[in-house]
Amino acid sequence: MRDHSLFVRGDRRASVARSSRLGAIVACAGVALALIASPASAQTPQTVTVNATRGNTLFQSDIGEFSGASAQWIFAGFTAGQSARRGILQFDLPATIPAGSIITGAALRMRMSRSIVNAEPVTIHTVTNSWTNGTSELTGNGGAGVPATNFDVTWRHRQWAAPDLSTGQLGGTLWDNAGGDFNPTALATRNVSGIGFYTWTSAALTADVQRWLNNPSQNFGWMILGDETEGTSAKRFDGPGNATAANRPTLAITYIIPTPTAATSLGLLGVVALRRRR
Repeated sequence: MRDHSLFVRGDRRASVARSSRLGAIVACAGVALALIASPASAQTPQTVTVNATRGNTLFQSDIGEFSGASAQWIFAGFTAGQSARRGILQFDLPATIPAGSIITGAALRMRMSRSIVNAEPVTIHTVTNSWTNGTSELTGNGGAGVPATNFDVTWRHRQWAAPDLSTGQLGGTLWDNAGGDFNPTALATRNVSGIGFYTWTSAALTADVQRWLNNPSQNFGWMILGDETEGTSAKRFDGPGNATAANRPTLAITYIIPTPTAATSLGLLGVVALRRRR
């Protein structure tokens, strides 16, 4: 004689399992719909401001023997002696901006602290090669640079080392191009006149910061150029090593953290449902 209680218990277990699966699917659907329909606070733009990690000036020289790694100031433009100065800055993106974020704005802010000319255009360019800094300390007003030390960036060097006096060969690691490797197309331009703070911002500048986030190993910073078509256009900007912290260069970055899309949420729901069905 069959024990009908076994069938009853089996039916109850199957019913409980089906209810459990259904409950899980409904819960997942609720989460998915909430993600799709609700205004996601994670998509609210957030802004973080960071200081430059390092900076220097490329002082024009045939053998690249001058530098200024202490970066109390950086210079851009032509001096009265028809010698070019090019500033170089690097910003490391903070960990608070997670990978996959969308950069919606970027603004470089610098303080010009010394000049003998009126308004001159100053442009920002993408550096396309790595560089290092040594320990050279600017003196006086800083405009002439000081002798480079090991690992300094110079007009000729990405990483300076003493030349070989027996052969006359330059030491260290050289730029591909004297004066630094950078994209000649400006990311942003701003006329700089009197002493004070100036801000550079553009869609191209924002896109460059997005590129840093997407490819951190390609973040070599920016080159800062003054007008190099005429003499006496040089501007001095307060650098990352300036004694007054409030005067140091900053980069304000606005970003959003994407939320799951409808397709992502429904895809997750389908995966859960399949797993529950097994």
